[in-house]
Amino acid sequence: MSSTMIPRRFISFGLAFLLALASPGLLSAQDDQPKANQKDQDQKSQENQPTDRSPTNEEGSADKDEGKQKEEVRELEIFELQHRTPREIQQLITIFSTPTTNPGLGGVSAIRDRRREQPTISVDNQNGLLFVRGLEPDLKRIRNIIDAVDVDSEKMERQKIEDLRVIPLSGQQSREIHRVLSELQLQHQMLTWEGGQTLLVFHQQSDRAQAMFQQAEKVIDKMLEKGEEQQQATQSGAENQNGSQDNSSGGNPSAGSNEQASN
Repeated sequence: MSSTMIPRRFISFGLAFLLALASPGLLSAQDDQPKANQKDQDQKSQENQPTDRSPTNEEGSADKDEGKQKEEVRELEIFELQHRTPREIQQLITIFSTPTTNPGLGGVSAIRDRRREQPTISVDNQNGLLFVRGLEPDLKRIRNIIDAVDVDSEKMERQKIEDLRVIPLSGQQSREIHRVLSELQLQHQMLTWEGGQTLLVFHQQSDRAQAMFQQAEKVIDKMLEKGEEQQQATQSGAENQNGSQDNSSGGNPSAGSNEQASN
């Protein structure tokens, strides 16, 4: 045997030493592999099972459909009117429910949320019945309108119904007031009801609209004031004329009696 060759016992010892170092790693890897597989299976099982915190797609869709269905449910209410006709109330409700797009009155951004459906209305004028189907907020507004205007014409007063102002007028002067307000571009709407009753309706959906209403109210008050003064002057002149006629006719009987006495 040559002196440069390594003895077999040293080679065997080296191989044994290397195997001893590698064996713990191999055993550990083999032991960890089943654990990792089991962990992955448990995690997938938990993901597939629905929990209370995260509902399934079907449950979430059902909840949305149920909420949407609740929002769209409308109620029916029947109003028995005492003084106004159902058609007249319907006209006022239409004005109330129709938002204005005039920038001077606040524009679309100033109106109430009108994305939901408007109430549906039908009337029975013969029996004085007004039928309304709508959501509760709309029905509440309609109740307020009816309470304010379903009164005797002589008892009707100026009303503020949410963002509407209603001014009742009567007589021929209402048309003259309507003409003046229109020429001044003071936005309003006029309703003519039975019995000569006229309503001037103003939207108040912005500061500018409120200022316009105040100006319109000054015009109305001044014209009504002058109208009353003119009416009183006319009545006073008529009374004076009747008094003059009475005085002149009062002298004729004495003259006639004198003529009979002379005969």
